[in-house]
Amino acid sequence: MSAPVVSSHQARDSNVCCSQCNCMLRIIESPQTDQHGIPFQIEFPDQSSDLRPICEDCMDEVLENLKSEIAAANSELSMYTEALFELENDRRSGARVDDESEARLQSVTERERELMHELELLQEEETRVKTELETLSEENGVLDAEESKLRESVVALTRTILDSDESMEAVNRKLQYCQSSLRRLKRMSLLEEAFFIQTSDEAFASINGMRVGQPGVSWVEVNAGLGFACLLVDVLVKRTNISLTQYRLLPRGSYSVIIKKSDKSVLELFADEGSGGIGRFLTGRKFDAAIMAFTQIIAEVIFTLQRDDKSFQPPFTIDEGEATVGGTSIALQFNSDENWSKGIKMLFTDIKALVTYIDLKFPP
Repeated sequence: MSAPVVSSHQARDSNVCCSQCNCMLRIIESPQTDQHGIPFQIEFPDQSSDLRPICEDCMDEVLENLKSEIAAANSELSMYTEALFELENDRRSGARVDDESEARLQSVTERERELMHELELLQEEETRVKTELETLSEENGVLDAEESKLRESVVALTRTILDSDESMEAVNRKLQYCQSSLRRLKRMSLLEEAFFIQTSDEAFASINGMRVGQPGVSWVEVNAGLGFACLLVDVLVKRTNISLTQYRLLPRGSYSVIIKKSDKSVLELFADEGSGGIGRFLTGRKFDAAIMAFTQIIAEVIFTLQRDDKSFQPPFTIDEGEATVGGTSIALQFNSDENWSKGIKMLFTDIKALVTYIDLKFPP
C-alpha cells in the first residue's frame, strides 16, 4: 500500500525523500483545518512525477502520526460531545424553567389583571366615599350650626332655670314664712289679739288698755272700754249665729247703744263726766238699764252655748233678775264704786272665757 510519509523532524512545505526508497511526498501546511480537523494536507506525486511511490516504513510513520491526530481529534470530539450534551441538558432544563416561568408569568399576569380590577373598584369606592364625606361634611356643618344654636338655647334655658330657681327659692322662703305665720295665727286667737282683756289688775278690768271702773277713771276711758266690749260681744254673737231674743247691739265706739227689739227703745251704754253726786242719780238709771241689758245679752249667749255643750261653764254665774255677776251687783246706782268695779271685772272675765271657747268651737 503506497502512502505519503511525514516525520516529525521533516520541514513543512518542502520536498521530503525517504532515504531508503527515494520516495517523495509534499506536505502543505494549512492555516485552517480541513473537514476532518487535520491542520495540514498531504499532496501525493501525480503520474507525471518521476518520484517513486511512498514506501511501507514511511507509510507506517504517517499512519502513526495520523493515529495520534485522530486520537487527539476523538478526545476533542468527546469533550465537545460532552459539552454539547450539557448544553442540551441546560437547554431542556431551561425550557422547563421557561415553561414554569411562563406559567408563573401567566399567573402573575392574571393576578395583575385581578388586582387592577380591584384597584379600579377601590378607586370607584374611594370616589364614592369622598362624595359621601363631602356630603357628610356639609351635613356636619349644618349640624354644628344647629348644635351651636342648641347650646345657646340650653345656656339661655339654664340661665332662665337658675333665675327661676332663685325666684322659686324666694317664693318658697316667702311661702314658708307665710305658712309659719299662718300656723302662728291659727294658734293665735284673733279675737284675743283684737280685744285684749286684762283682769289681773286688782282694781279694774281693762280692754285694749281702756279701764272700766271707778273711782279715779275718767268716763271717757270707761265709755271707750264699754264700746270695745260692745263690739266684741257683737262679733261673738255673729260668729256663733245666735239670734238674740230681746236686744240688738249697735257698737258705736264710746257712744255704743243697745236697741230693745220690743219697742225699739235705745239704751245708751255710756255716761257723762257728771255722773257723780246728783248727776249719778239722774243718769244712773239709763246707764244701769243699758248695763243690765248688756249683761242679759251675755247671759243669753252663755245659755245658748250650754244647750249644745253642758261642759262649758263660765267662771262667774250671771243672775239676770238680781243683775249680779258672781253675786256682785253691776248697777251703778245705790252701789259703791269699788263694788261696781268688782262686778264689771267679773263680767269681763266671763266675756274673756266666751272668747276662748268660741275661738275653739267656732273657728273663723
